[in-house]
Amino acid sequence: MSTPVSQGWLFQKLRLRVARNAGTQLLGNSRVRLVTMILCSVVVWIAVYVVAYLGFGLLAEREIPGAGRILELLFNMMFFALGGMLVLSTGLVLYAGLFNGAETRFLLATPARADQIFALKFQSAVTFAGWAFVVLGAPILIAYGIAFHAPWYFYVLLPVFFLGYLLLPGSVAALVCLAFVNFFPHRRKQALTVLLLGLAALLGYWVYRTLMAAKAGLDDRDQLQGLFDMFSLARGELSPSDWMARGLLAVAQRQPEEALLPLALLWSNGLMLYVLAAFAAQQTYRRGFNRMATGGDLRQRYGGSWLDRLAGWSVFYLDRPTRILIVKDFRTFRREPVQVGQVILFTFLLLLAVLNSRQFFQADIPAAYQQGLSMLNMSATGLLMCAYLGRFIYPLISLEGRKFWILGLLPLRREQLLWGKFAFAVTGSTLLAGGIILLSDLLLGMPATTVGVHLFTVILLALGLSGLSVGISAWLPNFRETDPSKVVLGFGGTVNMLIGLGYLVLVIGIACGPFHAAVAAEGFAGAVPWWGFAGLPVALGMAVAATVLPMQVGARTLRRMEF
Repeated sequence: MSTPVSQGWLFQKLRLRVARNAGTQLLGNSRVRLVTMILCSVVVWIAVYVVAYLGFGLLAEREIPGAGRILELLFNMMFFALGGMLVLSTGLVLYAGLFNGAETRFLLATPARADQIFALKFQSAVTFAGWAFVVLGAPILIAYGIAFHAPWYFYVLLPVFFLGYLLLPGSVAALVCLAFVNFFPHRRKQALTVLLLGLAALLGYWVYRTLMAAKAGLDDRDQLQGLFDMFSLARGELSPSDWMARGLLAVAQRQPEEALLPLALLWSNGLMLYVLAAFAAQQTYRRGFNRMATGGDLRQRYGGSWLDRLAGWSVFYLDRPTRILIVKDFRTFRREPVQVGQVILFTFLLLLAVLNSRQFFQADIPAAYQQGLSMLNMSATGLLMCAYLGRFIYPLISLEGRKFWILGLLPLRREQLLWGKFAFAVTGSTLLAGGIILLSDLLLGMPATTVGVHLFTVILLALGLSGLSVGISAWLPNFRETDPSKVVLGFGGTVNMLIGLGYLVLVIGIACGPFHAAVAAEGFAGAVPWWGFAGLPVALGMAVAATVLPMQVGARTLRRMEF
């Protein structure tokens, strides 16, 4: 008789095989994509490190009283915010891996145990979501260690703390994901919407109270103490973010014995929650998958929803057939919870950064610093636009797939399909990015001229990035792939990302760079000189070229295709 093989070893071999194949694909066929990903991560890492080092260096140099408490509060809030983002991002990735993937359906048809399948997807989701945590959190902590002369073992223990902390939000996300699928098989989206709206309302109320307390605390010591008390949610003996903050600060202050208890709390609770999530998956994963596969709304609805009508109204300037095609694309987008969740996640991160840029001590911030903050928010918003359009608009042509011949039978020219998707992309990105920029400039107290220049730049970015995403997608389509993330990571998606990032840097540098330099320069306290606006017509010409040329190439390619 043959000895039965352990499923744990089989899945371990599967993980190694998947990792090896992914590495072979990256090094063999996607070197450009790999180099681009590494360079983008390095740029973000360096930018975060420089900003953090300057702030920590100033704090260490001036020896501000109570700096230790400020640092503890800062790290508490940083880990609390990153933990909340990890719960959302890990949950979305895990939902897609457990319930939407073709590989999962194959594994469920085998005698594999449900908890082993869950463990495979859980590790992939935590690794993918934890990458952003490392890119954003590591440079801040390394900058703190260098600025405050932390010992060598501080840097050695950083990954140990990181790995222990990643288990906590990942396990919570897994439990929430399994609960949603099992308890709300017919109303998952409605339940998720209610939960997100409730969390957004609580966050908005907390931010409002924080801003009011910060404003009142300028002249009132008791009010300032109340401001610190408002962050008690991220502090306390039962808060994982507090364990991280206390443990790392103790190591940095050469008190490693004080860090043993926080480190043990992180790992013990993280492993306990992971075991609990694996047990829940063993009991409920197959049941949830079956309920989701046979679920859906029991009542058939016709006529579309109010969101579809809103999407159609937003492009009222187009003819009715093109508006109908845009509503079709919008339905495809909103019916995928992972894509909607990604939009909410990155928008929330940017809004959080914008809200934190508000000057509590407005009188102490010079005009040059305000202009720098405004320029930084403009760059971050442009980067968000580039990511959104590359991730959600670029795959639209390829996702038509083998059914594209149906669109070819419609009484429409093929270029109308492109211009419809272009109009949808421009309208959505302009409304989203324009609203964020308007909020940022109003919070910073920017003059009307600065607001106008920024909104004009947003329009230029929306036009050029939308033209690039739609035009290149028609020029280099991939009709054989059904996964939008794989379409984005292909050759055409890599080309679109590189050109889009280059266009973003050039437009912001040419349109906003001279203007902010003129306003921030000493001696120009009055009207902005003419050369401050000299880059706007140049940026306009670039936007026209980035819109027209890719769209013409894409339309010509579509006209020549046979289906």
